[in-house]
Amino acid sequence: MKNKIFTLSLILILTVLVSVFFIKYVNQKSNFDDPIIAIPTNASIIYKSKNWNSSWKELEKSDLWLNITKSDKWKELRSNINNLKNLIKSQNFLTQIENNQNLYISIHDSADNFEFLLSTPANNIELLDLIDTSKFQIKYKIRLYDNIKIYEFNNINFCIHKNILFFSSSYFLVENSIRQLNNNLSLLNNVSFRKLQLTESKFSNNHIYINYKKLYKLIKENYKININKTLLNNWAEWTELDIKVNKDNMLFSGLTLLKDSSNNYLSTLINQKPQHILIDKILPNNTESFSVIGISDYKNYYEKYKSFLSKKNNLYKHEKWVDKINEKYNISIENIFISMIENEICHVNTNSKTNNGNGENYIVLKTPKETLQIFDFLNKKISDDLFNENYRNFNIKKLNISEIISTMLGPLFHSVDENYYCWIDGYIIFANSPSELKTFINNIIAKKTLSNNIYYQNFYENISLKCNFLYYSNPG
Repeated sequence: MKNKIFTLSLILILTVLVSVFFIKYVNQKSNFDDPIIAIPTNASIIYKSKNWNSSWKELEKSDLWLNITKSDKWKELRSNINNLKNLIKSQNFLTQIENNQNLYISIHDSADNFEFLLSTPANNIELLDLIDTSKFQIKYKIRLYDNIKIYEFNNINFCIHKNILFFSSSYFLVENSIRQLNNNLSLLNNVSFRKLQLTESKFSNNHIYINYKKLYKLIKENYKININKTLLNNWAEWTELDIKVNKDNMLFSGLTLLKDSSNNYLSTLINQKPQHILIDKILPNNTESFSVIGISDYKNYYEKYKSFLSKKNNLYKHEKWVDKINEKYNISIENIFISMIENEICHVNTNSKTNNGNGENYIVLKTPKETLQIFDFLNKKISDDLFNENYRNFNIKKLNISEIISTMLGPLFHSVDENYYCWIDGYIIFANSPSELKTFINNIIAKKTLSNNIYYQNFYENISLKCNFLYYSNPG
């Protein structure tokens, strides 16, 4: 009952705000400030709607969006926006306010959850005037922060400052916004970020900005996902994504900002020609996610990867490992990988629950069949006791050099340590156990692969034929 009263109160408040705002809006023609300047710069994710009436409808039609936003926090946000929209529709003179109106929703990590801040244009409106002119008797509290009034209604903190209306259940976020506005600090002070803004597609009303420096904590505290903190924090600076929404999928396309050309992991792909990704023809039908790097020159990739490690003060550890392996087995492990890696390097996770509920992980490399001879040569140098099992006419073996995959390929490929492998149709597949490879082989023989999956085919039809990095996720 309390929740219903709270929701109704909030809806009435927002309706009053929007009503009076519209009346004053049509009588004034001055320009709005971009409401992104009120978004705290520590946002992990920023959602932008250019026309929040039509764009919200698009999102609500997507089963994937509804699945992603199942948490209580998301339900609260979705419910309030949807109910507010319904009330606006009931008032004909308010419907214009929904169109051509920018809305930003920023997501910030908190101690054990995450918080939202919503920001949208306003135009010289005093919040107290809205309350005084309303026909509703609303109890509110007023407090000052940095000489700016914050109005609190049922634990929602509202403020209008510098022609922007922003509100959140977190008063810390609202105070942060005020502090930024008073000091003329915002994301727009970042010249590179402003350039990234210009890449927004005019054909999409939905956009997402991702701040990689703040993303790990948000994911770690709210989702049961195993993720490499160092890799994510150093993946890039920002990404802008345009969203194409369908009922069964959401497609993201955009650009990523690298502040320093060698300080982010994605810098390893500079000067690499986009590749035609064909790896889906052997990936299991139950693949939950995969990340594939398409490269035209592994040697160039590896040199840039070492530059990245140098920037992160990790190159010494890497080279020490390489020198140790080379000296111990009288080989050049770097030259071996340069000779065997072709144009696709992939990490795969399936939704199989045999691995303590974490699925099965594979590393898949496009490589010539001669690689098997190289591995046999290496194994003979390492040990006389070699694992070798024939399963359904596929040879399963083990490369007995620990950490070789993650060291030579990068942190994106750290999930396989045991290095059991087999070669299938132009690819060498690494797994943590023979049983996982057998599962992989069974899928190949039964033709239960992604390329034969009708849902994946729908996804594939909407992406570029060639790329340097492709990420696929099927959380359902």
